[in-house]
Amino acid sequence: MRSIAQDKPVLTLDWSRPSPVTWCGFAVKLAPTSFLMLKALAERSEAVVSHDQLYRAVWGDEIIEPAAVAWHIARIRRACRVSAGGRRLPLLTYPRRGYCLHLPRSSILIVDANQEE
Repeated sequence: MRSIAQDKPVLTLDWSRPSPVTWCGFAVKLAPTSFLMLKALAERSEAVVSHDQLYRAVWGDEIIEPAAVAWHIARIRRACRVSAGGRRLPLLTYPRRGYCLHLPRSSILIVDANQEE
């Protein structure tokens, strides 16, 4: 896997609103549920996040189809790839374990526009 440049953030998320996220400088529109899932992965970048952890981060105790996690992961990957001219988000699947956003924390910028003055 190619390494991501460390000199500036390549993934930017604004906690105050789900869209747009930026990936490699390109705006990526995500549905609110997909955004919550990406947020949960970004908060634990470079760690494997289990299916159950993602499920709880997005839906809490609500009962949703188990395949929903995989469906939203696919939507995140596709949206980033299509919006960023083919650049793939390093969102890895670990069978029977979970998913990992394989980006160093220094490559992720998290902002909250509601907190800025």
